[in-house]
Amino acid sequence: MYKEDIELSLYTISVGEVPKYFFNLKAFHCRGWNNNRKKMSRIARLLSAKNDVIIAFRYSRLSIPFSILKYLGVKFFNL
Repeated sequence: MYKEDIELSLYTISVGEVPKYFFNLKAFHCRGWNNNRKKMSRIARLLSAKNDVIIAFRYSRLSIPFSILKYLGVKFFNL
């Protein structure tokens, strides 16, 4: 839910480096919850949306409005 992979890539770019992509590597990535977001707990969706806002403020100013709308949608409309 914290989105470490996204933050690491954005941080790498912010310090002037280029994230590396290795074609040979294989990884297993599991979201840790059901694919249907409606079946996720409200708390999990709220924490995920909150972390989107934090990352937007740190690295991607253009995505702040979308991140805030997403957070408000989860908080007040249980989306």
